[in-house]
Amino acid sequence: MFNIKKVFPLGLATLAVASFVGMKDAGVFLNPHQTVTYSGKKIEFKVGERVSIKETKGSSFIVAKGEARLNVPKEKILLTETNIKLFRVVKNTGIKNNGKTVRNLFLGEELRLLEDKDATALVIAEDGVKGFVSKSSLEAISNSQRFVTSTEAKKDFSLKDGQKTILFKKGDRLDVVDFVDGLFVILKDGNEYRVAGDCVSLNSLPNNVSSNEAAEMAEAGIEVVPEEFRNKLGTVERPSFVADNSKVSNIISSALDKLGTPYVYATAGPESYDCSGFVYAVYTNEFGIKLPRSSRDQSEVGIKIEKEDLAAGDLVFFDTLSRGYVSHVGIYIGNGEFVHASSGQGRVIVSKLDQGYYSTRYVSASRVIK
Repeated sequence: MFNIKKVFPLGLATLAVASFVGMKDAGVFLNPHQTVTYSGKKIEFKVGERVSIKETKGSSFIVAKGEARLNVPKEKILLTETNIKLFRVVKNTGIKNNGKTVRNLFLGEELRLLEDKDATALVIAEDGVKGFVSKSSLEAISNSQRFVTSTEAKKDFSLKDGQKTILFKKGDRLDVVDFVDGLFVILKDGNEYRVAGDCVSLNSLPNNVSSNEAAEMAEAGIEVVPEEFRNKLGTVERPSFVADNSKVSNIISSALDKLGTPYVYATAGPESYDCSGFVYAVYTNEFGIKLPRSSRDQSEVGIKIEKEDLAAGDLVFFDTLSRGYVSHVGIYIGNGEFVHASSGQGRVIVSKLDQGYYSTRYVSASRVIK
């Protein structure tokens, strides 16, 4: 373990862009920072100090300390939590473009804010439909999400998990979610592990997204995955599975072929997916099994299956927002595992059903393959 006062080299870039003006994100300092206010007051931030991020401006975060609002270079802060501005539909209304209704919205549907237009809001729905909605029909809500910064292992190292040893090779992807007591916290298969700083490469992240593209993606809350990194995403270990019939086998094989594909909200492939778009792409677009587009609607079709009766090819549903309804979906592949497009890890992955994050958020399962 190294001392928390150790200064890290600048250059730890973030993989996603998801800040909105006036919303509180959170981060932790990887490097000390000192600045002087207009009134001449000197303000210092220490390594490991946690901070509220009020705004993103170009290459800087606007952070709060007391009453002060200060510019800090992004590379000095590890973003740990981000808030995405959402609206919930509370009155019957439609989403419009050029004055024409594109489709009607259902009560309780959630929309992501792209731009605030006084009496109206430019939003995007889970099925990818974009347009304007009267704010009088909406209720503003906020979705706080853990932020994942992806980088690489700086050298070969291993971690102990009970009796199991987890090996990392130099160049392997590391998903960093926090920095605590001088150690980076990484996610691996839904579990957290603490890693010494000399194992984490802080200068390996490319960023070939233009400033204009990044700005547009920031407005949409879309995760930016540099092209150079996409090849590394595809190296996710492909699990073995046993299917009862060839159709199920083909469906799961297709789903696993997409391991490592980036997560992007409101997309259904082939370059990126959100959770329900991933399921929709496999079942509906590829195999002709008709499903709705949203995870909540998908949970209403098919035959309900008890957890102990799960079979490969069943759909599994989760309440990841802790709001009492389905907000995430994956494809069960057997052996207690499911494949899904994870917003938290920014790509299609395989997770354990009864371990870590998803074990406490499981809601139901359905069988849609006849």
